Amino acid sequence: MKRLTFAIVTAGAMMIAACGKNEDTVSDAEANAAQLDENARATDAANDAANTLETETLANQANLLADESNASADTDATPAADDEAMNVAGM
Repeated sequence: MKRLTFAIVTAGAMMIAACGKNEDTVSDAEANAAQLDENARATDAANDAANTLETETLANQANLLADESNASADTDATPAADDEAMNVAGM
């Protein structure tokens, strides 16, 4: 009789433990899904920030190149005038 009681109590305890584990599994899956969604949003935000920074950097480089190009166009005219002055002085 003691063995039968022990077997029934043990079987009942195992069933209760198994039922509770399924709920934990579902809860863990929901928590993991929420964490994955949060990670995806954080990754998207980081990518957006990097893209914005890269766009600003490229725009600054373009502006510097344009300024440099304009400056070199201005200096190109000056040496020609100096060359002409040297030719006149040499005659």
